Amino acid sequence: MKPVWLDTIHSDNTPLFMWPIAPKIGDTVRIKVRMRQNAEVKRVYLKRKYNGEEIVLESQDFFTKGDLVYYTFDFQVNEPMILYHFIILTEDNMYFYNQVGVFDHYTVDTFDFKIIANYEGPAWVKQSIFYQIFPDRFYNGNPDNDVQDGQMLYDGHVSQKKNWDDPVGTHEETGNLNFYGGDLEGITQKIKYLKELGVDALYLTPIFEAPSVHKYDCTDYEQVDPCFGGNQALKELTSKLHKNGMKIVLDISINHTGINHKWVQEHPEYYGKKANGELEFWAGVKTLPVLSYENDSLHQVMYQNQDSILQKYFNPPFNIDGWRFDVGHNVGRLHQYQGYQQLWRNIRKTLKEQNKEAYLLAEHWGDAGEYLQGDMWDATMNYFGFYRPVNKYFGVKDIFYSWRIPYPSSSHNNSTRLEKEITQYYGKIPGQLQDYLLNALSSHDVIRFIDWVEEDTLIAAIIFQFISKGTPCIYYGEENGQKGEPGFTDGNRVPMEWEKKKYNQRIRNTYEKMIRLRKTNPVLQEGSFRFLDCGGPLVYLRFNDEAAFLYIHSNELNQKVELDLNILPNIDQDQMEVIFGQDILYSLEKNQLSFECRCKQAILFKMNFRP
Repeated sequence: MKPVWLDTIHSDNTPLFMWPIAPKIGDTVRIKVRMRQNAEVKRVYLKRKYNGEEIVLESQDFFTKGDLVYYTFDFQVNEPMILYHFIILTEDNMYFYNQVGVFDHYTVDTFDFKIIANYEGPAWVKQSIFYQIFPDRFYNGNPDNDVQDGQMLYDGHVSQKKNWDDPVGTHEETGNLNFYGGDLEGITQKIKYLKELGVDALYLTPIFEAPSVHKYDCTDYEQVDPCFGGNQALKELTSKLHKNGMKIVLDISINHTGINHKWVQEHPEYYGKKANGELEFWAGVKTLPVLSYENDSLHQVMYQNQDSILQKYFNPPFNIDGWRFDVGHNVGRLHQYQGYQQLWRNIRKTLKEQNKEAYLLAEHWGDAGEYLQGDMWDATMNYFGFYRPVNKYFGVKDIFYSWRIPYPSSSHNNSTRLEKEITQYYGKIPGQLQDYLLNALSSHDVIRFIDWVEEDTLIAAIIFQFISKGTPCIYYGEENGQKGEPGFTDGNRVPMEWEKKKYNQRIRNTYEKMIRLRKTNPVLQEGSFRFLDCGGPLVYLRFNDEAAFLYIHSNELNQKVELDLNILPNIDQDQMEVIFGQDILYSLEKNQLSFECRCKQAILFKMNFRP
């Protein structure tokens, strides 16, 4: 039988267990690991590599706080990245502890804790609530720049001017030339709305000149599309956002342009070619020719020169705060040329020298671990470590696989599977980057979450999103319970509903409450996280040295749970608060929580610790 104290072992790269959290080469770093006091542990070690040689450091110092004992290690940061794990010796056993858990066998380095020297992430992201906007569908601030019927002919389709309450229709019907008139001036006019909601940062899908409404087929990176108000509208938007203490991240594809981009004719050397000399197209889409970074000049115009595309928008008068890179996993990868790692390192170095607080976010639907080691991206839209496992848990098909293969409906509410999928992924990513991952329930690329699930399930998912490790992102309209046109992806891009009487007030109240919690509790911004096993419901914990939030998703009627919380300091039961949950009975004694839940719901406790 496994000793119970093994489940109380914890360490990570948050300030509670590592200091400083952003060490430089030459700094001495202090690492802690803690566990419940017990008589079995004889020695605790930290194993790391020193110039390639494995060395083992024994903890020479420990202290107790309540019923928890902390073992400490001090060593110099002498390498750009240091991997380490812990070894715990008892009289009869040797245990190994890394980012995914405790084992009684040797473990691979892949899941070790990691220290990145000289890493400086964009600190503002951790404190932010992001809000994603598809500009054409948010608000029409200037009807004079609206695209008119028949104004454009593109890829066999003609542009359509839509009324705000018209249905969106499929790509086959519209060719993505269905324009509703939303623009940057409209976003500027709604800053007050966003600020009152609690939003700190905007992420806009592409705004540069392009024929389609989605604008991933850019024809001129130097110009904001006239239908969005042109460059002047971007200047005014960024200026007013910054005056209101808000940030802005723009979306760009540096993997491909539109077929009508002037480079296609003027600089064909910038583009990838097939063996027969024809243009290479992204995913076979004949309007999206792929850029080839084998060409040195392309590096210069895209990011190296001071007036390059990526540098330009960080400078006055635009002063944006970050980039979201479309299909980031494809950039710099084209047949025999696979120079993507050095390309991204160069982009990062160049942009961070220009603006060290720049947020470099990328799209990647799969395991992006190799990109998230501190030398390429700050984060991804966290499809693999949040969106996909969470959707599956709440009963939604994995959209990534259903695009490719017949995908069976899998059993949902499988908490063990969810824990494994999230824990194994976060186990590959240095703790210094984990808070920057962007967690969303919906986006412009997927059917809205609300169109898949019942309201109670949506509420449970929203709560989980806002307490999860990473930074939450709201897809426009989600905060009011706005639905899309079900059954096809483009149906998620419906025009924003501005009539308050049509808002779902329960959903709105949930978002407002969770935004306040997130912004006023540091533990939800950069605290530790842990899944707990109680033999049934999903149990997820966020904690620091002052407080903890405990999430329980009860998926059965009249569910009774006994939960051991000895991973935490001694909980002050007089200050235990139910943030969400109804019709529940609970008691807490010596960190043992007993509760009975009579209905299916998400429960959120806030707990403080005794001095």
